[in-house]
Amino acid sequence: MLVDDWKMCVILSFSIPRNLSELQLINPDHIQCIDGIRVLSVCYAIFGFSVLFAMNNIDNALQAMDMISKFYAQIINSAALAADSFFVLSGFLVCYLFLNRAQLHNALDPMHWVLFYIRRAIRLVPVYVVLLGFVALLFKHVGDGPLWTGSIPSFSSQLGCESSWWTNLLFINNFFGQENPVCLFFVFSFLKKYDFISSTFQCMGWAWFLAVEVQLYILSPLLLLLYHYSPRVALAATSLLMISFAVLHASKQLVFLLKFIQIYLLLFLRLEKLDAYVKNVFVKPYSHCCSYLVGIALGYFIYKMKNKPYKFSKRTRKVLWIVSLLFNATTVFGIYDYAKGSVCSAMRWSSTAKGLYACLSRLSWPITIAMIIMLCLNSKNCFVNRWLSMRMWKPLSRLSYCAALIHPMITATLLLTLRESFHVTICNVIYNAVSVTCITYLVALVVYLCLEAPLGKLRIDILSYDNLADSFTLKI
Repeated sequence: MLVDDWKMCVILSFSIPRNLSELQLINPDHIQCIDGIRVLSVCYAIFGFSVLFAMNNIDNALQAMDMISKFYAQIINSAALAADSFFVLSGFLVCYLFLNRAQLHNALDPMHWVLFYIRRAIRLVPVYVVLLGFVALLFKHVGDGPLWTGSIPSFSSQLGCESSWWTNLLFINNFFGQENPVCLFFVFSFLKKYDFISSTFQCMGWAWFLAVEVQLYILSPLLLLLYHYSPRVALAATSLLMISFAVLHASKQLVFLLKFIQIYLLLFLRLEKLDAYVKNVFVKPYSHCCSYLVGIALGYFIYKMKNKPYKFSKRTRKVLWIVSLLFNATTVFGIYDYAKGSVCSAMRWSSTAKGLYACLSRLSWPITIAMIIMLCLNSKNCFVNRWLSMRMWKPLSRLSYCAALIHPMITATLLLTLRESFHVTICNVIYNAVSVTCITYLVALVVYLCLEAPLGKLRIDILSYDNLADSFTLKI
């Protein structure tokens, strides 16, 4: 690639009209159904977070507590599961794309793995850094009011950003600012002793999912190479790891929370334990390894189906759809009796039941998502696949990364600038969630057009495997 061509490539990559038109382009080789799943998962996460955040300042706590025990409210109580949908999709795409590239290039080529990490860094870091700087320096000036003045320093964690911003850039922020993990105990103690990091505040705490995703991505080549060279061993190792991490998650959850299953129930039942659960269990990579591993295994199976097409019979598809829907419904609504037990002590679960649910839910939800993707690809004319593959999902799917990082700020701005407490009703909850979602995607569109899309275009044009030799000879 010549220097003049490279400069023109940089200039054109920041063209807003071109980026806006490419936002709607559809790659025929792209797996379309994951766009719908990704967007719905983002909306589910936004819905859950907006409800969780609103509960910090409400004027009808008793009615809200009664609401969470209703059957339909288990959709809210289980909203934290949306995070695992992202890890399934991430693991799936990492494995599927790797196996396709391994057909064309030597999987052991060091340059292949250099690009494996560089591409990911360019994909994630620039947008993250800009939003991190905005949160640390400017976000406090966005709103005002009695709630805003007292809450924003803690929410955006400006104090934490001053001392621990570098943990975000290294994607280890889900370990720092928490209880000291054993593997980082000595480093953490040294940094804390000399005031290099605050153990109380965490900068942009909602970005934990990004840290977990990067940590799992860094370790993924160990399994990817195994899938490439010895698939049977890889599948056995994946199964063993999934069971191990599911049991580990259940044991950790029981140790830290004892009588708790889902985040939203804790708002009223064990409020003092919410912080402990989030810091020690929910934001740790081992709590989401099962989802990532399911995604990697799915990527392998879809890759094999692509090279050796296999169609399920109509009866088999019906059975698998029923099983996947039952798994999904059981995971989401299976805590109904437990939620009722928050009001009626006679219906409280035993420790065994809580541990069993915590363990199985780590497996059932990601397996359900994987089954839906596989069934959609196996029968592309089915209603679900046609709906999830609609063109309307494509632009929203491309905005998902920005939306996931931005929506907590939008939620805080809308709720903390109120002059009165939030009144919990179904209508108010839905209205608030829809408002946050719409504004989030509008802001995400601006960030995408001005930053994410240009850098993504450069990543594709300059860091392609074929242009690598020219990339190292550029003279700027």
